[in-house]
Amino acid sequence: MEHGNNRRIAKNTLLLYFRMMFMMLVSLYTSRVVLQQLGIDDYGIYEVVGGVVGLLSFISGALASGSTRFLAFELGKGDRRKMIKTFSSIFIIHTVFALVVVVLLETVGLWFLHNKLAIYDNRMEAAVFVFQVSVITSFITFTQIPYTASVMSHERMSIFAYVSIIEVVLKLAIVYMLPYGGFDKLKYYALLLLIVQTFIALIYRWYCTRNFEETKKCMIIDWGMIKNILFYSLWNLFTNITMTLKNQGVVVLISMFFTPQVVTARALANKINMAANQFADNFRAASNPQIIKRYAAGDKDGSKSLTISISMYSFYLILMLGVPIMLVAEPLIKFWLGQVPEYSVIFLQFAIATSIINSMNNSFYTALCAVGKLKFNSIFSAIVSVLVVPIGYVCFKLGLSPVSIAIIILIDDMILSFVVKPIVLIYDAEFKWSEISKCYWSCLKVTLCAIPIPVFLSIYRDQLFLNDYIGYSVILFITMSCLFLFIWTLGISKVTQRKMISLIKLKISKKYGF
Repeated sequence: MEHGNNRRIAKNTLLLYFRMMFMMLVSLYTSRVVLQQLGIDDYGIYEVVGGVVGLLSFISGALASGSTRFLAFELGKGDRRKMIKTFSSIFIIHTVFALVVVVLLETVGLWFLHNKLAIYDNRMEAAVFVFQVSVITSFITFTQIPYTASVMSHERMSIFAYVSIIEVVLKLAIVYMLPYGGFDKLKYYALLLLIVQTFIALIYRWYCTRNFEETKKCMIIDWGMIKNILFYSLWNLFTNITMTLKNQGVVVLISMFFTPQVVTARALANKINMAANQFADNFRAASNPQIIKRYAAGDKDGSKSLTISISMYSFYLILMLGVPIMLVAEPLIKFWLGQVPEYSVIFLQFAIATSIINSMNNSFYTALCAVGKLKFNSIFSAIVSVLVVPIGYVCFKLGLSPVSIAIIILIDDMILSFVVKPIVLIYDAEFKWSEISKCYWSCLKVTLCAIPIPVFLSIYRDQLFLNDYIGYSVILFITMSCLFLFIWTLGISKVTQRKMISLIKLKISKKYGF
């Protein structure tokens, strides 16, 4: 059983990696073309308006996490009847909340758009149009979550990967449609994205109703189940509120003090950062259902062991991608966009550093979801993270650079990952400090040993004549070599090394008949 589960995780991970690589390449290309088609100002407006709608995304995020957790938990227990009630309860909750979100956006959201955002008067009408389209998209996204959660809990990663590829191909097609039609490109872009989102939602619903029995019955009311999901999601909601304030809230905050060009610079940096993060996210997405199912089946030690392993490997993955990106940020952005917007390089470097730190926070969160105890994590996270926006506001009022908000976020995530999360894991999930510290120590050893040489080469690249594309390629090669060497020697146990070598030999022997 253990071997079968590990093979399933590995297979799902490979599928998600293929999906991610394709999506990353296409997304980076489309972002460049969309920026060229819309222009820096309109691109910034789209990000700002999306940020207003995104302020309520903490609700969908909280409900999505709870949906996947409850469906995976019931699958782990093997109670099919309970699965039907669980999905129906989740669908009802999402529909109600979707209507609430629409009301909030059409009242508070519109007021904020008209009175608080720094949008040029001649583009306000287009911004309102984009806002209304985003409201419709938000409704579709809310009601789609139960179906996506069902796919993930059943570990049908192939469907998730294929549908995601279809989505990104359609978005690529949008890029080529923008120059045609004679419409306002900002409005046209938002409308086309809405059509794509609607189509993808219909695909998921069609697949789920054909393959999963629980998705065929959406209106079975079980007040006890609804109460349990809402109670769990309430604490998850606090966590997602803090994440929203740090992400979408920061976008809105920057737009209040700086021009759309600065918003665009941060948005572009986040595009690259999000693409890099997909490696670790896909690895976690493939393993998270197994962590929850093992706990539900009573294998608590197996669930904890898998959590520790996934946390370390997720860190190594984002480190392998993040450090090279940080060192060649400027030529990377120039190669991607043909230009380097002001602040984009420093924003990208801080975003990557924050993601490396935050990988531990994200990985260990699944252990708390499996146990179903989110109260203390949510409270501590809220206390620490809610201060980001007001501190950033004060910094901007004092005339500090927009980079100051990136520094604040980095410090905040360090506190969450290395102080808050260990305390909560020990208190709520029965982890031992020795288990957590061993994980942290492995990651720290790899980082301290692997990065000095690459950083030295990056700092003195002019003196070493490494300031052209060939030189940057040399830096990348040496950086990846150092990271791989120390991850293999210091970050992976001898037992795991032997298993990996044996697996590689087995694959080679099967393929070539050795």
